[in-house]
Amino acid sequence: MMRCELAENMNLKMNPKTTLSISLILLLTFFSLHGCYTNRLLNEVEITPEQQQPSSTLDFASIKDISKRKQAFFDALRPQIEEENKRLSALRSYIQQHDMSKPSGQLRQLAAQYRIKTDTQHLKQALLEKVDAIPQSLVLAQAAIESAWGTSRFATQGNNLFGQWCFSPGCGIIPAQRPAGAHHEVKQFDSPAQSIQSYMLNLNSHPAYATLRKNRLTLRNSNEAPNGCFLAEGLIDYSERKEQYIASLKQLIRVNSLEDRLSPYCKKPPTPIVSANLEEIPASPQPSEKE
Repeated sequence: MMRCELAENMNLKMNPKTTLSISLILLLTFFSLHGCYTNRLLNEVEITPEQQQPSSTLDFASIKDISKRKQAFFDALRPQIEEENKRLSALRSYIQQHDMSKPSGQLRQLAAQYRIKTDTQHLKQALLEKVDAIPQSLVLAQAAIESAWGTSRFATQGNNLFGQWCFSPGCGIIPAQRPAGAHHEVKQFDSPAQSIQSYMLNLNSHPAYATLRKNRLTLRNSNEAPNGCFLAEGLIDYSERKEQYIASLKQLIRVNSLEDRLSPYCKKPPTPIVSANLEEIPASPQPSEKE
């Protein structure tokens, strides 16, 4: 009440030019803040202090009890996977709220990042098919296989949990058994969170994983929960092991109860599958971003 009385007693008469200036300043401030928030969604992963420590500092190899090692590995990665999926969910909301007839600079940047042409007729639909979460079960299973449960050289020295390659000299770790004439390296990351973000972008954008994204869209359109086993069927080109690799992923998901064991997508195949061991394994040759 006192604020209202004070305003009435002052009896201010604002100059039209002053009013216009203030309005412009407020408008520019709004768009500036909006742009900062969008750039944060596009470029950053929120990392808590607990997540800043690389997986190597946990020294998974020193945990001799296999069940405890597996549990420690899952516990270390789960919050980071959830954080990245939250970021993707926020990006989806941003996309859904915008008119695509005249996409903003931020949306153009996002489209380029996900390998989508901005003149695509149904840009919003194309973005929403690619900017989406990856089931935690699949992320954990691939990280376990590709990093030998966090004990591989690429995991301990470069925080690379998924065997992703890069192609610029000095961008990563040179594989010990790299063929003569090959130029790829196994990419180094500052943290496991960066590795997870890069891995999800790879699955969400690379043409080789179109089937994975199609399976995810099928589940979404039928109001089914995301299922790591079903999406794993779109990873035929992630490893030279092809179908055997997919079967190993499903087995790891099923054995460790990362999905409902009764799920038809995770059912046990008629032929036995060779389990991924806990020794160091080389990165699986795979389509990946050329950094």
